[in-house]
Amino acid sequence: MAAVASSSLPLPLHEVLPQCRGWDNFTHRVFLITNETGRDATLETMKRENVVGTAMMGVSGFFILNMASVRGTLSKSGREIEQIIIFDRSLRTEHFWTQMKTILSQSSIRKEVIGKVKQLLIDNTDRYYGNESGKYDPPAVTQRYIKGLDREIDDGESWLSDDIKFARIKRIFDRGNFEFLRLDITDPSGFDLLRKQLAQRDITADTLYISNTMEYMGSRDEVISTIRSMGGLTQPGTFLVDTAARICHACDPLVQRTRQIKTDGLGQFLRLPPPSTCIERKPKNKHPAERRKAPEEPPCKLRRNKAPQPSAWRLEGGEPLLSRRRLDRAEPPAPVFGLTRGQRFVAAIRAEKGLPPVPNY
Repeated sequence: MAAVASSSLPLPLHEVLPQCRGWDNFTHRVFLITNETGRDATLETMKRENVVGTAMMGVSGFFILNMASVRGTLSKSGREIEQIIIFDRSLRTEHFWTQMKTILSQSSIRKEVIGKVKQLLIDNTDRYYGNESGKYDPPAVTQRYIKGLDREIDDGESWLSDDIKFARIKRIFDRGNFEFLRLDITDPSGFDLLRKQLAQRDITADTLYISNTMEYMGSRDEVISTIRSMGGLTQPGTFLVDTAARICHACDPLVQRTRQIKTDGLGQFLRLPPPSTCIERKPKNKHPAERRKAPEEPPCKLRRNKAPQPSAWRLEGGEPLLSRRRLDRAEPPAPVFGLTRGQRFVAAIRAEKGLPPVPNY
C-alpha cells in the first residue's frame, strides 16, 4: 500500500516541464543578493499583507527567500508560503540552486548553512562569475557578494538572519516544495505548460518577483511574450515585485516597487522600458582622498533638460549670467560662494541692468 501511495504523488515540476536553452555568460551570473533599493519597504509589505496564494515565484537569488521567510508574519491571514518556485534561463543559477538543495538537505544549523553558501561561491568562482572579456575579476565579484550577504544577515534582512526565518525556508525545502525550473520568460510555451501543472496541483501565486528583467527586453515582441508568460501565473490579488523604469541604466539606481494585481493579466503593469542612451558616466575614484580632490562633474546628458539657476554662476570676468539661453552657450564657470541663492539672483539682475549693488550684500 505504501508503494502505491508513493507512486500516486505527482512528479516534480522540473521532470515534467521541458527545459529551455540555457544561457551561460556574465549577464546570467548568480545574483546571490540584489542591489535594488527599497527592499525594506518590500519586506514590510510582505509581512503585513494577507497571504493570498500558496507559492512565491520569481527569478534570481536569495531575495525571493528573504520575502518568503517573512511573508504574512504580521498579517491576519495566519498563513505561510508553502512553495517556492524559481524560474531562470541561466545555467549558472541552475547549478547554484541545485547545490543549495543539497546544502539544506544536509544541514539543519543556520550558521553551518551560511558557511557552506560562502564556500559554494568560492569553489565555483569561475563558473558563476567568469567572463570572456576579462573586465570583471571573478574572485573580487565573489567577495563582493559574500560581504553583501554578511551585511544583509547583520541587518536582519536575510532569511539567514535568525533561526525562525531559517526554519520557515528549511521546512519548504525539506517537504520537497522548492523547485528550480530552467524556463525563459520570453517564451510563453513553457509557462503555458507550467500553468496547467500548477492548476492540477492547486498551487497559486501569492507573489511574483521579476526584478529588473524588463530592462533586458530587446523588442516589443519580447515584452508581449513576457506579459503572456507571467500573466498566466497570476491571479487577482497576486503581488508583483519588480523595479521602476530607469532613464539611465548607468546612473540611476534600481528601485523596487510592490503592486497588487486587481484584475487578471499584467498588461497594466509591464511596459517596454525606455532605452538607456546615457553616454556620460562619472569617474569612480578608488580612494576617498581622490574623491574629495576630484572636481564636480556635470550630470549626465539625459538630465540636461533643466539648466541650473543663472544666479549660481558667473563668467571668468565676473560678469553675471541671467538668461538661460546665455547660460547654455557659456562654458561652465566657477560657482559663487558666500551668498544665498536669492541674494545671488538679485545681485545678478542689478548688475545686468547697471544698478549699484544692494548694501550688505
